[in-house]
Amino acid sequence: MSDKWNSTSGRVAAGTTTDTGRNADVAAFARGRFVLIGQGVVLLVLAGWALIGGPDVLVFHLTPVSALLLSLTGIASVVCAAARHAGRIFAIVQAVGYLLLFLFASAAESAARPPVGFTAADTFLFMALSILGVTLVLWLFARAMSDPSWQGPSKK
Repeated sequence: MSDKWNSTSGRVAAGTTTDTGRNADVAAFARGRFVLIGQGVVLLVLAGWALIGGPDVLVFHLTPVSALLLSLTGIASVVCAAARHAGRIFAIVQAVGYLLLFLFASAAESAARPPVGFTAADTFLFMALSILGVTLVLWLFARAMSDPSWQGPSKK
């Protein structure tokens, strides 16, 4: 028997035998999987368009380095949608990685000659991907955010 969080009363109910927390994790990942796949497809289309059709994609002027980074992120997003643990790790890496890239790009953009040709649109894209990564972290770790007795993934 384990203690489970009772969302209606706000207290932990002793002796609860249902595994609602694990079901909530599975349900959250089932919805998050579509976001991961959708993100991957959109990034692969943008990167393919930039690599094949030229650097001007919609409002973005993607350098080959940015297009390669977007294609790698898109591939990783689609692949990591297959497993819950991989999806969680990917979301964390995306959030932190694109935040650091956003900070680097905004500093490099303000230089007289940007080192790899970052533009304001690239910087905005990196910021948007970082925010999406943080959103995915909060979504895929739903039980950790809502259940005070959560001790990590169960080892069944």
